[in-house]
Parts: sequence; structure tokens; C-alpha cells
Amino acid sequence: MHKLKANLTAITLLVAAALLLGYVAFAGTQIRDTGAGYQIATTAQQTLGFFGVAPVAQPANTRTARQAMQDLGLLAAGGAQDSDVVSSAADTTLAEGVDFAVGTSTGTKVATATAQKLAFHGATPVIQRAGTAQAAVTTTVGAAVATTAPTNSSPYGFGQTQATDLVARVNQLRADVLALTDLTNELRASLVEKGLIKGSN
Repeated sequence: MHKLKANLTAITLLVAAALLLGYVAFAGTQIRDTGAGYQIATTAQQTLGFFGVAPVAQPANTRTARQAMQDLGLLAAGGAQDSDVVSSAADTTLAEGVDFAVGTSTGTKVATATAQKLAFHGATPVIQRAGTAQAAVTTTVGAAVATTAPTNSSPYGFGQTQATDLVARVNQLRADVLALTDLTNELRASLVEKGLIKGSN
């Protein structure tokens, strides 16, 4: 008699648990709640566990979705790390007004290697552009050319030495302008290639 009561109690508990989950199957017949439904744990402090893990309270909002599922036993531990990127085989469109927020400590990288390709505004993705034209330009600025006041004998205010010096400075200036032009064009080409600027009308 005691054994029968114990069995009935166990069956009652199993049925109650099934009802709590909102699903009972009897010979292929499914019974589901279509009203207010059922709650599994009614407060955040009540503990739950699945597949043999120790029951835990509601995972904190500082846990990732993967960590929370592992806490509850719904996902096996190990495998991919939480830091792994989300991979998608299709394009993703953000809703209007949705922004990317990044950290203020370590920061975030867009492309983690120079061989990875990236582009903006519909341009064809390319790797990081490189070349000698990107070298820093050091301008050559000499001392001021000494001149004298114009006279009848030296109407231009300088003699042969100053004239020679002026020619040298003009040539230095010309070389600096050419180097800066090369660097400016290289920077422009890089921006156009990435699609950050159009580059023409």
C-alpha cells in the first residue's frame, strides 16, 4: 500500500512537472496550455538546472548568451569561445538609428590583419595599401638668405653669393613640393580605393 502511494505520488509529481512545462503527451496526444501559460521559476532567485548541472539562479546580465546557456546546462561547456565573432552567410542591415558602441579601454579593431580586405560605400574590398610613396616627407628649410638694401652698384640687394643661395633654396622647395605632391596623391588614392572618398566629380 505504501509502495502504491509512493508510485502515485511520483506520477503526480511528474504530471505536475509536465504541466508546468506546458506540455504533456499521452499516446501521441499533445496537451498545451493556451491561456496565461506557465512559469518555470517565479523569481530570479529561484534556481534551475538542466542535463545534470547544478541549479543556478537567473544568470546576470553581464553574462553572454553562451555563458548563460552553459550556466543552465542548455549548452555543453567548451568549444568556441565567447570572444569569437558572429559569422553570417548573409548581409546584415541595421535599422535606422542603430549605432556600433565600442569599449573605452582596449578598443576595437576593424580588420585584424593587413591581408584582410575592407571597403566602404560600395567599393571593391582591398587589402591595406602600402608603398614607398607613403613615406613621411621631411622638408628642407635652410637659413634665411642674407640680403642688402638696393644700391646703384647692387640694384637687386644681393650679390653673387646670395643669388646662388637663392637658386639652391628654390630647388629645395621644388623637391619638397614634389615629395608632398606624391604623398598627397598616395593618400588620395588610398582613400578612393577604400571608398572613403569619391575622388572625382
